[in-house]
Amino acid sequence: MDEIKEAFIEESGELFENISAVLIKAEENGTLSNGEINDLFRYIHTLKGGAGSIGFDKFAKITHMFETFMDLLREEKLSLTSEIIDFLIDNSDRLQTIFKGDIWEAYSVRAGVDIITNIRSIDGAFGYVNSYTSKVV
Repeated sequence: MDEIKEAFIEESGELFENISAVLIKAEENGTLSNGEINDLFRYIHTLKGGAGSIGFDKFAKITHMFETFMDLLREEKLSLTSEIIDFLIDNSDRLQTIFKGDIWEAYSVRAGVDIITNIRSIDGAFGYVNSYTSKVV
């Protein structure tokens, strides 16, 4: 593996840890502050950009969809609910599964489909995701 990929893989571990820390706090408090939503967006945005730059294209596409979902929260086009917090917790693990699959070049289609299905189930996100997912999977 070249140095750039190795550096990104190392950085991604830190980003996933940061995501997990924010989501554990959200699970305990039952909410996310605007700052925490922005942090999650930034972590996911960094994962997406790095993945795209090193050729983890499938991960980058799924992460782009996840990033856009976070943007809907940032712009308050979706209201933060306990359902959305549960979604973020459950699907951040799936996102990490997809990432690990791209590292070993064995993309986890099931985890990607689960994320898409779960986003579609969130009220207010269906229209956007429905039009985008035909490009992803």
